[in-house]
Amino acid sequence: MSIEESSSSSHQLGKCQSAYALQMPINSKVEARFGKQSYRGVLKWRGRLHDFGNHDMAGVELDQDVDFSIDEGANSGLFESKPKRGVLVRFTSDFVISLEPPVHTGVFCSPYVGPLVWRGKETPLLEGQYKGIQGNQNSCYLDAVLFSMFCFENSFDYLFQRKYDDHATDLIKTKLADIVYTLRRDKLVPADKTMDLRKLLEAKTGEQGLTTSEKDPEELLQLLFEKVFKVDPLLKLGPKEGVFTFQLILDQSSTLDKNIPTLQDILEMYCFHEKIHFEQEPNVLIVTLPRFGSGHKVFQDKVIPNLELDITNLVLTSAKDCDTCTQQYAVRQCDNCYSVTGRGRPTFHCERCWQHTHGPSTKRRDHVSTALKIPEFPVNPEDADIDVLDRATLQLFAVICIKTSHYITFVRTSKSADAQWVFFDSMSDRIGGDIDGSNIPAVRVIEELKHLNDVDSVRRMAFDKKLSEDFNRLLSDVYICMYRNLRLDSY
Repeated sequence: MSIEESSSSSHQLGKCQSAYALQMPINSKVEARFGKQSYRGVLKWRGRLHDFGNHDMAGVELDQDVDFSIDEGANSGLFESKPKRGVLVRFTSDFVISLEPPVHTGVFCSPYVGPLVWRGKETPLLEGQYKGIQGNQNSCYLDAVLFSMFCFENSFDYLFQRKYDDHATDLIKTKLADIVYTLRRDKLVPADKTMDLRKLLEAKTGEQGLTTSEKDPEELLQLLFEKVFKVDPLLKLGPKEGVFTFQLILDQSSTLDKNIPTLQDILEMYCFHEKIHFEQEPNVLIVTLPRFGSGHKVFQDKVIPNLELDITNLVLTSAKDCDTCTQQYAVRQCDNCYSVTGRGRPTFHCERCWQHTHGPSTKRRDHVSTALKIPEFPVNPEDADIDVLDRATLQLFAVICIKTSHYITFVRTSKSADAQWVFFDSMSDRIGGDIDGSNIPAVRVIEELKHLNDVDSVRRMAFDKKLSEDFNRLLSDVYICMYRNLRLDSY
């Protein structure tokens, strides 16, 4: 980050701290934090002091005596308090939390989450041990999700720009924004910050075990989007139907290519088999692969997550090209051809090719067609030659994997075609014992993932057993794939 960027970031963060302070009136009941200890008290003063770097400060009269009060010294007369109970603390959401409902002052400031982590072609900014988010007490489900969503990606930053009515949600937003800001600025988030978020989530939703137990990333995503932030579904499947994560439900008897299937294969097979269509192109698509229980996958071998996912044939409003001539727009879909062609999906036909392949004198004359919903064209679509079909594609930016109840993630570092990928594990190692020790998070670059672009090459490497341990882990343990729409960039 340049000096100018750093100055701008500090200025914006300072403004948000001021807004946070203004939302809390004098005599509000608060909780003040000093290290790992929290104390309850009453807000008696707020302002800025030269001795504290002109940061927003809070003067709090605690409910109990402490040995670090300001009874003596230069700041002893700032506000009235009982002996041994007056303290000064930084006025941010890290150190001062209101215990009362919020007061609407007309001041609204979105938490500043900072610029994305950027990787140049030289020295990596985010690599090695003690990088990323530190795991603690089965937090890997949360760590992998947050790293995937926010470290190199801003599609979800809109969550911080929204205004929420209830105090609990606003606290969660502020704490989550602090985690994201710390990750992007310092490249390391201590475990106590994510634990604070887990406590707030548990209190808000009533979901037990968020602070101690193993949880599923899909459940966390559902909880965040639907129960906490209450945003619109990420994927619309109909005028009044939508989902936040798109779960592929297939059994082991599903017919797929004997080679390693791609996510494209599985997605199209499931959608066409279940007659599911996307109402419109999504900004973000989160796909979960089928599993039985916490550790049993339907596809026991491997799945290749496509770097580019083509959803043209799944979106109702997308024009589709004719499978037969590939020169004209399709106006008919044939579900019966699914078993005839072996394509793994129905076939699409222009009117001319439909008559040629499904006419009265053909073997497929009994097949039933479905009229396609297509956009308006300046000419009759039957007569419109396709120059370049504007296909609806999504770019893969994260793959969350599971093995023996432990979640890790592979994340794309930018939107460029040649972007590098990194591997993140919030519990890659441990220092100390089970009781007094701590986990060591780590990030490392995975060069081999550029081969994901060439599916045939990946299959050959897998057949010849030439995959690296990390690459093999991605293909074998893939669980959640996150895609973004570069054409409809949402932020």
